[in-house]
Amino acid sequence: MNFTSHTMTDQDVLDWLKSGFLYNFSEFAMPNSDSYLVGWGQFITSRQPVGDGPWLYAPDFYLEVEEPWFRYENLSLKTGEELTNLLKRAQGTEELQLERIQFQLQNFDWEMPDSDHFKKVLKTIQGEIKKGRLEKAVPVVFEKANFEFDIAKRLTMLTQVINKSGLRRAYGQWSLETGMIGATPEVLFSYHGDKNILQTMSLAGTRRSDLEKKNPLLEDKKEVHEQSLVTKMISERLSPLGDLSMNGPYPWDVGLITHLRTDLNLKLSAQTDESFVEALIQKLHPTPALGLSSKTLDFHWLKKIEGRVHRHRYGAPFGIYNFNQLSEFAVAIRNIQWDQEDVLIGSGCGIVAQSTFEKEWEELKLKRRTVKDFLSLPN
Repeated sequence: MNFTSHTMTDQDVLDWLKSGFLYNFSEFAMPNSDSYLVGWGQFITSRQPVGDGPWLYAPDFYLEVEEPWFRYENLSLKTGEELTNLLKRAQGTEELQLERIQFQLQNFDWEMPDSDHFKKVLKTIQGEIKKGRLEKAVPVVFEKANFEFDIAKRLTMLTQVINKSGLRRAYGQWSLETGMIGATPEVLFSYHGDKNILQTMSLAGTRRSDLEKKNPLLEDKKEVHEQSLVTKMISERLSPLGDLSMNGPYPWDVGLITHLRTDLNLKLSAQTDESFVEALIQKLHPTPALGLSSKTLDFHWLKKIEGRVHRHRYGAPFGIYNFNQLSEFAVAIRNIQWDQEDVLIGSGCGIVAQSTFEKEWEELKLKRRTVKDFLSLPN
């Protein structure tokens, strides 16, 4: 495979906009966190990463895609400024000028999620909590629209996520027919193979940032409890693997929203082999931040109660395996997904015993609003 870190040509950028991927490494992986790996051109898919990397991992939430690993013909590591300049140059091409004008004039008619269906899901979850079979679960809802997600839209969305994501990490993968672009605050884990060190976070508990000072998350028993369930699950699964240290929880402002965050650092006690990363994905995904906390129910139970709601790749692991001995996987939230029929923006919320419909419904709307905000889409 051909790895390039030099300047992409204008044709390379157009090819990338037609079919490719983007991944912004977190501060866990690279200190300045302004490193974007991009891939384009022909690719192969596989059930497992084989041979040299880097490989892109892009499964669905329930890990049911048979070949979720991708290796692209062309790869390049860029800064955000370099990518922005490349996209600006692409805007001036004749192929994109007309499409961009049509995009700017287009109306977006969003179909809201079904609140009655969400009420039923919430009631079902809290019923299981009362029975003692569940401590927490995270249902997901989607807004839906119908428009063609052409190259000009991809260019605009990518420019937005690179320049407006703030502390969130830009990511995405797309082809001519389907795709996903987003900016997530959550990292599933970052693994430095050369140092045998793993870093991750527990991210749960949500409040509008403008309300955090008046009503601090750390003083909200419901939000602290929700966060503690996520931290507990991650620490229980990581602590047998080595020396685990934690920092948090602490409020983390990521724009319109503030979350409670705990950082976890693991010094592995033994050297790992090629199967370690895949096994760790299976061990950690989904954390109770996107799945559930239960000793009796498997996370696939969520598919049963959500019924007609299909998550696709919302909340799935998404990331890079074996880039110079670095493997990192984000949690694919705060994104827009599309196929030939629909365009979707999803949001999820943690349901515990103390949850109320009104507060959770507002949280769901706020999270989708953040996506529209950094993508500059009308509400």
